[in-house]
Amino acid sequence: MDNQNRTKERELFEKLASKSKLLLKNYPRLYFVKLFLFITFGAGYFFGVFSLHLILILITLLWGYAWGVSSTLWVIIFLSILVPCFISLLRALHITFDDSPGLPVSNEQIPELFKEINSIQKKIGAFQIKKLIITQDFNACVYYNLGLLVSIKPKFTLSLGLPLFAALSPEQLRMIISHELGHLTQFRSRLNLTTTYVSQIFSKLKDSLESQGKWARIVLGLFVNWYSFRFFAFIFPLAHENESNADRVASEITSAKIVTETLVQAEIEPILIEEYYWEPLFKKAGLQKDIIINPYSGLNEFLKKYPFSQDQKYKYFFRFLKQENKFSSLHPTLHERIKQFSKTIKMDWGGEPNAGEFFMKSYYSVILSEFDKQWIEEFSSDWKNQFEYSQNSSKRLQNLQNKYDKNLQSDNELWELAQLTEEVKSKEDSIPYYLHYLEINNDDPDASFALGRIYLSKNDPKGVSFLETTMKLDRFFTASCCQLCHGFFLTQDNKKLAEYYLIRHENALDDIENAVNEREKIHHKDKFILPMISEKQMRQLKSIANEISGIKCAWVCRKKVKNFPEEKCYIILYSTRLLSFVNLDKIEDQLREKVGFLENLQIIYEPYDRKIFKKAIKISEKIK
Repeated sequence: MDNQNRTKERELFEKLASKSKLLLKNYPRLYFVKLFLFITFGAGYFFGVFSLHLILILITLLWGYAWGVSSTLWVIIFLSILVPCFISLLRALHITFDDSPGLPVSNEQIPELFKEINSIQKKIGAFQIKKLIITQDFNACVYYNLGLLVSIKPKFTLSLGLPLFAALSPEQLRMIISHELGHLTQFRSRLNLTTTYVSQIFSKLKDSLESQGKWARIVLGLFVNWYSFRFFAFIFPLAHENESNADRVASEITSAKIVTETLVQAEIEPILIEEYYWEPLFKKAGLQKDIIINPYSGLNEFLKKYPFSQDQKYKYFFRFLKQENKFSSLHPTLHERIKQFSKTIKMDWGGEPNAGEFFMKSYYSVILSEFDKQWIEEFSSDWKNQFEYSQNSSKRLQNLQNKYDKNLQSDNELWELAQLTEEVKSKEDSIPYYLHYLEINNDDPDASFALGRIYLSKNDPKGVSFLETTMKLDRFFTASCCQLCHGFFLTQDNKKLAEYYLIRHENALDDIENAVNEREKIHHKDKFILPMISEKQMRQLKSIANEISGIKCAWVCRKKVKNFPEEKCYIILYSTRLLSFVNLDKIEDQLREKVGFLENLQIIYEPYDRKIFKKAIKISEKIK
C-alpha cells in the first residue's frame, strides 16, 4: 500500500475493517473460512516465492560451476538479483519478541500466585505458563517467541506489572490473570499464533525490502504491500473479539461485576498514579539533592494511605466512556468492553489495594526492595543532573525576573523568561510572559505555538486560534498544531472538528514526507537552478573546497523543488584528479560537516552520476 495519502489509506483501512467486523459478528463461520483462505493464500505465496528463489540460486550456482569462467558475469548478475530477495524472505521467517525487562519469579518464591495461575489455567483449559515476569509497568500481557515456524508446544510468558499488585484488590488481580490466560485457550491461542505469525512475516518482509535493492522491491514489494495492508485490516476486528472473549472468560472465573470494575480501574488508576504520585516525585529532583530511595515501596504505602477519591476517578471515567474506537487501537474502548456485561453502567470501585501482600506474602517486600534498588541504579545520575540543572535554572529565572521588573530585558531574555517560568514554576505562570513576547514579536510562530499548546492543555479553546495563527506563520508547524487540535476536540466530544483536524494532520504529514523524499535523491529529470547564496557563503564554500584534499574541481547549485519551495535544496558537485586514490566517504563527511549552513545538502561525485553532473554543472557556480 502506497503511503502517500494517509487520509485515503486510513479511510480504506476503516472500510475494510468495518466489513470484516460485520462479517465476524453476523457470519462467524464464513469469517473464519475466509481467514483460513487469506492465511493459506499469503503463506502459499511466501513459501512459493521462497522455494523458487532457493531453486533459482542453486541452479545459477550449478550453472556457473558447470560452465566455469565464461559464465561468471551472468552468475554475478543473476545472484545480485536473486540474493537480496532471498535474504529478505529468510529474515522474515524468523519471528522473535524480546523478553520484557523485568524480574523473573519462581514457584518457590511466590507459591500462592503460581497456585492461582495454575488453578485458572486448568479451569479454562489454557496453555501452561512457562515463565512469570514482574515488570515496572501498570500492564499485563502474554507473549511468546515463534522462531522459524509456529511451535507445536509454544512457551508462553506471563508479564504482570508491579503497580497492579499495589493498586488492585486480590479479586481484581485474579480478573487480570484470568483475562490474560483467556487468550491462551486452545482454539484462540492457535488462531492467534497463526495470524500473528503471518502478519509478522509480511511486516518484517515489508521493512526488510526498504533496505534491499530496487529489484527486490519490484519483485516482492507490490504484493507484500497489498497483502499485508488487507490482511491486517481483516484480522483487526478479531483482535477486538479476542479481548472481549478474554473478558468473558474472566467473568466466568470472577464475576461480571469484578470484570467491570477492574477494567475501569485499569484505565483510570495509572493516570491518577502518574498525576498524583510519579509527577510530584520527579519534581523533587529539582528540590532535593539526594535521590528518593524507595519509590515503589512508597507507591505501595501511598495507595494504602491515600486512596483516590470518587471525584478524582469520575474525572477520567466519563472521558473514557466517551471515547470511540475507529480502528485506531487493537483494544476495544472501555464502553465497548463494559456494555457486554451490563446495559446500565453502575460504578463500584472495588476493594482495598492489597493484591501484592495477598498473593506474594512476605516476598512482596523483597520484590519492592529489588525494584527500588533498580530505580536508584537507573536514575541516580539523571537525578543529580536534574537537581543541578534546576538550581541553575532557578537562579537564572530570578535574574531574568529582576530585569523584567525593571523593564531592562531584551527580546531573547523575555523569551527565555517565559520558557524558564513554564519549566520551573508552571504553565499558568508563563502565559503573561509569552503574551508579552508575542505583542512585541507578533510574527513569531514559536510564541503562538507555545500559547496554543498551553491553553489547550487547560482545555481552553483560545488555544485553537493561537495554533491557527501558528500554521499561517509557518507551514512546518501544521502537523503538530493539527494533532493538538484533534486531541482537544476529541476530549470535547466534537467529532466533526476532531475529524477535520485529523485530516489536516495527515495531509501535513504527507506534504512533509513528499518534501523529504523529493530532497533525498537527485534524478537526471530534475531541474537545477542557480544557488543564489550570499557573497559571504560563497567565500566560505570556496575556502572549504580548497581546504579538503582530494577535490580537483567543485561547483554549487540548487535543485528546484515543488514541496515547501522555501526550504531550499542545495547540491555540491565535485571531481577528483585522474587516477587519484582518495577516500570519497571522507570527502563527503568533511563537506557535510563544514557546509552546515546550506540546508538539505546533496553531494554528487562526477564518475558515479555523469548524466546528472553534466546537466547540473551548466547552471552551477564554481567554487574550486
